[in-house]
Amino acid sequence: MKQNTHIAIAAVMCALIATSARSQSVTAINFPGAAQTRPNGVSPTGDIVGTYVNPGLPIVNHGFLRDVSGGFTTIDVPGAVQTSAFAINPRGDIVGFYNPKPGLTRGFLLSEGVFSDIFVPGSSQTTPAGINARGEIVGFYTDPTGTHGFLLNKKGTFTAIDVPGALRTLINDINEHGDIVGSYVDAAMKSHMFLLVSGVLTKIDFPGALQTGPNGIACGINDKGDIVGGYVGTDNKIHGFLLDASGYTTIDFPNTNLTNARAINPEGDIVGFWRQPLVGGFSDHGFLLTNSR
Repeated sequence: MKQNTHIAIAAVMCALIATSARSQSVTAINFPGAAQTRPNGVSPTGDIVGTYVNPGLPIVNHGFLRDVSGGFTTIDVPGAVQTSAFAINPRGDIVGFYNPKPGLTRGFLLSEGVFSDIFVPGSSQTTPAGINARGEIVGFYTDPTGTHGFLLNKKGTFTAIDVPGALRTLINDINEHGDIVGSYVDAAMKSHMFLLVSGVLTKIDFPGALQTGPNGIACGINDKGDIVGGYVGTDNKIHGFLLDASGYTTIDFPNTNLTNARAINPEGDIVGFWRQPLVGGFSDHGFLLTNSR
């Protein structure tokens, strides 16, 4: 039954990405029995981390790891109200965030089965969103002055990262070279993505988009410098995209108002989710877009 579902999704999706020169296949990523699944990160070997929500109320987020064989493992920080897993590096280290109590968000690093706390001093929310092979961690935090990006090095030192003139800065990912991607909101309340390389910031705007990297739409970068993310088109729908050496490619799932490509590994495999409209609500479903090799 699961195989038929994967084939049906792949057939529709491949028709939409037929403009790409690469041969690609699509696999549905849905945590067994969950009402919603959002993959957030993918390792070079194909392990996937993300968040799922079980049916019913109250709505509670749980992290998950899906290994290359397709097996799922729940990730919950002990004692947490909610947990979300955001990224995984080649060593299998996982970062994400959890709520020890409502209204307080702290980050975590899960390495060799041990959880470590990540918390920017003075913040009410700390959200690690990316980790590279060297163990450098990026994310964003909120304090009384606003929302800022951060880089946490191996020595445990936080460095704030703010786009000049921005009202809000979010950092989403970092590759092995230390290249960083994120998004920011400008004075006109428009969202843009950016690439930060050796201190030089480059704005990323999908051509013709109303906004790129709107709030809540994550983005990622691999070691080759390929970037994925999302943008708001003139149809007011959110579309996923890939930016590589050949330019921009839209990644869309059919019959939805939201497709988000959230992470890409060195092999070019992309994970994300699409939103299924429902009467009185919606349901998010994950996907893995894989290059044939």
